[in-house]
Amino acid sequence: MATESDSTCGESENANQIPPSCDEFGPNLPPELIAAILSRLPVKSLLRFRCVCKSWHSLIFHPKFVKTHLSLASINTDYTHHRLLLRCGYRTNDVKSCSLYAVLHEHSDNAVELDCPIKTPHRYWKSKSLPSDGTSCHYLARYGFGYDDTIDDYKVVGFFGDVSKGRYEVEVKVYTLRSDSWKKIGGFPHNLSTLNGLGTFVNGALHWIVTMKSNMIIVSLDLAKETFAEVLQPDYRDGHWYETLFVLNGCLGMLCGNNACADIWVMEQYGTY
Repeated sequence: MATESDSTCGESENANQIPPSCDEFGPNLPPELIAAILSRLPVKSLLRFRCVCKSWHSLIFHPKFVKTHLSLASINTDYTHHRLLLRCGYRTNDVKSCSLYAVLHEHSDNAVELDCPIKTPHRYWKSKSLPSDGTSCHYLARYGFGYDDTIDDYKVVGFFGDVSKGRYEVEVKVYTLRSDSWKKIGGFPHNLSTLNGLGTFVNGALHWIVTMKSNMIIVSLDLAKETFAEVLQPDYRDGHWYETLFVLNGCLGMLCGNNACADIWVMEQYGTY
């Protein structure tokens, strides 16, 4: 007779197993081969193929398959699975999407207008209210969002600065989705007013540009270790007016430019440009 522990063990093993394939359609291919083929298809195709049979539906929504598909898409070098998100001006909530492949290869492509939370926050969208972080209304806040693959959980990073007396000393807290709670961490020695952006997530860490009086640096927060570090900057030219971090093919990149020109740097290997 199976014990409760046996049952739990079995459920854990099943969670990592790819569902068997259906053999009523076409040749009876091994499940691993079907998973390998489907994991290289665009999301739009997968949404159609989920209706082929129950096992394909289970496979396409399986957590292991989702992670594999995302990993393969992020390193796709021809950008067939990549799309650009465009916000049409600072005073509008219109967001559009177009094919990155079409833009790079000068093919005509129509931008598709997207529905999104900033346009219709109460329509079709599920949201989660975070518990109070314990800060007062006098605090200025900046946030970042990322995924900790060591515990398979999402985290929100909050930077809070007390501006009631003109001070901007920073208190950093991390919210973990599974525990639904905040905890305080240290190690961020910079002023909150110098922190730019929402954080760029790559290589298990969030990255920000910190603007100093005479220069700027890139600061990272390892979400697993919850420790800060300084990241190497590219050797860019002088005279740029703005800097922006981005992610391309799973690599951290930096855009530096002005109205006349721009330099784009990508870390093909994390830590070196």
